Amino acid sequence: MAEQATTSEAAVVEPGSSKEKSLPLDGLDGVNTIPQESKLETEVELLEHQIVGAWILPKNLWILLRHRAFPSVWRILTHGSTVDIHALQSGEAGTKDGERMRKIYERAKQYPNETEHLFSFMQVMTACTASFAHGANDLSNAIGPFSVIYYTWKNGIPAGEESDVEVWMLVYGAATLVLGLATYGYNIMAVLGNRITLHSPSRGFCMELGASITVILASQYGIPVSTSMCITGATIGVSLCSGDIKSTNWRAIGWIYCGWILTIIVTATASACLLAIVINAPRLN
Repeated sequence: MAEQATTSEAAVVEPGSSKEKSLPLDGLDGVNTIPQESKLETEVELLEHQIVGAWILPKNLWILLRHRAFPSVWRILTHGSTVDIHALQSGEAGTKDGERMRKIYERAKQYPNETEHLFSFMQVMTACTASFAHGANDLSNAIGPFSVIYYTWKNGIPAGEESDVEVWMLVYGAATLVLGLATYGYNIMAVLGNRITLHSPSRGFCMELGASITVILASQYGIPVSTSMCITGATIGVSLCSGDIKSTNWRAIGWIYCGWILTIIVTATASACLLAIVINAPRLN
């Protein structure tokens, strides 16, 4: 053991002391050195990924796809998983918004941890029910017009009430639903989370169950509704049951209602303009 120690340590005599002090020889003889990132290797890697010559060359196309396009697409698709939603909901500590949310949370009634823990598992079930209701109504609102247009284009006749919907359309709608949740879903989570009132498993259970029942009943009777509107109404209802009107962020609710009104105006204007362009577009015949 003593021989092994001499290979990685050097004996140094401190001034004014007769004792020797062993110092590691890391970095001198390469023994027990900690691996560090080499700046030279990084620079060499960057030089290897530079575009030399025309970009249309096969080598340059591979560099563009492998080291430029693919990483950018991956960052966009996984951006939602890197966002701290809890910080967006409660606001930054020490700021005016964070202080205002803290006062709202303090006015909300708190329940024992045992009670909240009991509802944590039940909230998972209601979340699954809410997902089912969302697909049954909101997703159908988008796939319905698309399936009618495709059926008319494919068969040359107007679609009827009993017209079949292609399976690949349902798969496509489900895939885009998950993609939208992964990319921009954090924006809605930040608004409908703790930005309206204090959330907890017991409150979340009531919100999700109430919204799910409403959406499923609407789907059963063929009434197109918005899951976002239903969960917002459920959140307001649960917040009012806290016993204090100041436990609700009425400013956030006002912005949500303004957004609902503005979306009707904006979408009506945009769709009318697009239709006018299509109708008045040049024709071959």
